[in-house]
Amino acid sequence: MNEEFSTGVQILLKRMESNPNEFTEEHGKWSSIRNAVFAHKEHNDHSAWLRGLTKAEIDALYEKLSALYRPVLDSWVMKQVLDTPEEERTLDAYQMAQGKRAQGFGWNDPRMLAQASTTYVQGQLDAEPSPAFLQKIKKGLGL
Repeated sequence: MNEEFSTGVQILLKRMESNPNEFTEEHGKWSSIRNAVFAHKEHNDHSAWLRGLTKAEIDALYEKLSALYRPVLDSWVMKQVLDTPEEERTLDAYQMAQGKRAQGFGWNDPRMLAQASTTYVQGQLDAEPSPAFLQKIKKGLGL
């Protein structure tokens, strides 16, 4: 880590190492900063959150945040391809949506869909993969 980074940037980078799930939650406490960094790097959208940060600081935040999302995608893809039949995935999504509806979100509300997906994927990441799941991965990869 660069000693010239602001204290806030240094804290965020360390926090990403110790508590990565805080940065992948759709509406978590760091979502405004995360969204500002992604918007800045991917769409050249300048946010007040990043005012005063150097290019190196923004680049460091972007790289670290991007690295947090790689395993989320990997886990979700492997789960979709190898573990759960289509009809079970549909039922799981419906059941999660029903729980979200009780919290004030509607079935077709994008906030609910994003939260349900994030919660489901994060739950999969927190769980230790079963030996049967690992065997399916190996078989799927031809090992």
